[in-house]
Amino acid sequence: MTDDPANKVLANYTQAFAAAVPTVIGCFAVHFGIVAVFKALARDSTWRAKKGTHVAELVAYNGTIFLFDLMAAYVGIKAYLDGTATALSGSMHDRLYARSAAFEPLCQLTIAFECYNFLICLWITEYRQIEMLGHHLTTCTLATLSTHPFCHYYGFFYFGGSMISSAPLCLMDICTALRERLASAAWLSDTVLRPLFALLYFIIRVGAWWYVTIGYWTDCVGILLDGTAHSTPAVLFFLGANGFLSALQVLWAYKIGRRAYTTLFKIPYVKKGAPNEKKAD
Repeated sequence: MTDDPANKVLANYTQAFAAAVPTVIGCFAVHFGIVAVFKALARDSTWRAKKGTHVAELVAYNGTIFLFDLMAAYVGIKAYLDGTATALSGSMHDRLYARSAAFEPLCQLTIAFECYNFLICLWITEYRQIEMLGHHLTTCTLATLSTHPFCHYYGFFYFGGSMISSAPLCLMDICTALRERLASAAWLSDTVLRPLFALLYFIIRVGAWWYVTIGYWTDCVGILLDGTAHSTPAVLFFLGANGFLSALQVLWAYKIGRRAYTTLFKIPYVKKGAPNEKKAD
């Protein structure tokens, strides 16, 4: 029956996913456009990273992510500054179920970008990591389910404002890809971008993330306990997914902190599992 609430919700998810398809195509267009321009300027088909990927692909991937991060962060931060997010914060149910017209384009943008992100990470060896693929798939699923509507208030942070912390990382990865042949890229990465990324990460992904997450869990558990959740399995999935993403924030914070510590105290940085190298006398 078309009036079945479950069918309506499914139709809503399908519509949101379909609406994101043109943006997915746009992401790939930007990616391959950057690849074409880079290869035309570099005129060197042998310029490849250690794992064999052409540097143009790495520059294009991170360039596309950088543009997305700026757009998503703009929407999220603007929502906090102009009161759009605050208008959804009245009560527990407002924070979880109030619909925001300003959030829906961000939701579709996130769905599209994470589809692109997942597929590109399957393709590019350097980014074919289980935690990265899991992150992209989980975020895409959450963005799709958020169109119910659900968690628009919190989504302005998770899908929007928090993305500003990733922008320096994109530029840092571009510099890493170019540093072998461009000395200024190494200087820019090590002197400016790496400290900026670490600072923003700990402010946003450690400090602000956990502040927002405590409120998010409090509200979700609240609607589960009082029986007003639209779907108990859906809310439990959101909590589980948030727990997974939060665990990744901790893992990456540890890696960034360890790297920062070894840099500040001039301790040689050795990746886990890498053999110890001794300098010849």
